[in-house]
Amino acid sequence: MRAFFKMLPIYKDQDRIDEVIARQYEKILEREYEKYIEREYEKYMEEKKRELDEYKHHL
Repeated sequence: MRAFFKMLPIYKDQDRIDEVIARQYEKILEREYEKYIEREYEKYMEEKKRELDEYKHHL
């Protein structure tokens, strides 16, 4: 029983470590999502530019 209580602080520290890891992972995911949105926006704008160029040729 004594060994169980000696291990409790380790578990408390582990909870803090898990929280820090979770926050860091969340920040990484946010950055990756922002990069993804930027790439998709660039693709969208390139396609719209092509459509506009095609439209200009038909005029």
